Amino acid sequence: MEKKKGAFRTSIGGQALIEGILMRGPEKDAIVVRSPEGLVTKVTQRKFVKANYPILGVPILRGAVTFIGSMITGVKALMFSADYFPEDENAKPDKLEEWLNKHVPAEKLQSLLVGFSVVLSIGLMLVLFMLPFFIQQNFGIELPSTLEIIILLFIFASEILGELKCYFITYPHWDSMLHTTTGFLCAATGFALIDILNRNSKIKFQLSPIYVAVAAFCFSMTVGVLWEFFEFGMDRLFMMDMQKDTVVNAITSVMLDPTNSNIPVTIDGITSVTINGQELGLGGYLDIGLYDTMGDLFVNFIGAVVFSTIGYFYIKQRGKGKLAKAFIPTITEEERAAELPEGTEALPEGTEKSE
Repeated sequence: MEKKKGAFRTSIGGQALIEGILMRGPEKDAIVVRSPEGLVTKVTQRKFVKANYPILGVPILRGAVTFIGSMITGVKALMFSADYFPEDENAKPDKLEEWLNKHVPAEKLQSLLVGFSVVLSIGLMLVLFMLPFFIQQNFGIELPSTLEIIILLFIFASEILGELKCYFITYPHWDSMLHTTTGFLCAATGFALIDILNRNSKIKFQLSPIYVAVAAFCFSMTVGVLWEFFEFGMDRLFMMDMQKDTVVNAITSVMLDPTNSNIPVTIDGITSVTINGQELGLGGYLDIGLYDTMGDLFVNFIGAVVFSTIGYFYIKQRGKGKLAKAFIPTITEEERAAELPEGTEALPEGTEKSE
């Protein structure tokens, strides 16, 4: 088989930094950061633990060691780039920061922060990966294999690739893809909760398929709105940037009306913005999170609509459709039998309760 012209394989990867980028090759790591004085570069020789400890080169251990090593390198590179990010000269350090600067050497403090970040990330990752198993074991709910795989891939894509590997910055649509998946998964969760109650022999009412689908859709959208509230709160209280900003070239506002007549005034063709005498250099006006929030809610809406539609036909054709079964959690047979009155047999899966 002939190779395509211009096609080649590469072993070079990268990670976005604060005003810079980290590139990793087979032998060296390179960092480039844009500082007020110009570009700052740093090239280091890669060190492999398996060179001193060959046992760590076996397949399973090698993957774990490489993963942890990549996390440590990424955090160190982020801290290196942060050193060149301009700080507010008028900002006063808080008591904790003053105590750390006084009692902990700078190099040791950096090592402690790197270690804490890595341990926290690994701990959070393990907790999230164990969540499906915990639900199945403690709540008597059976998660379909397809749904469980999607949940695990979602956790990996958001926590490992999105946060640690900075895919949210490197790939502009990464966040939209995850929010669409969130809408889908939340609709599945809401649908399963309502459907399980709807089929419980102790519940005296029976909801129509369209009502269950609408309720699942509302559940998913409510979770999406609450998440946007959380992002806004983190940005306002802790000066983070969870609601990603967007560069726009036109704005419309009634506050620009010099007559105060509540008439919208538009300024278009914006190519530069100056704040406190400093040019931002973004090529337009910086929108603070509005486009990101509305985009997240819109793709969440799409995911919720898709699953609610699937769920509707799942109830209408109970036990016949294979697609919906792959995504909808169900109560285990043991849990269903425990809920029934003594001497009553549990109905098989796909059978509706009768009045």
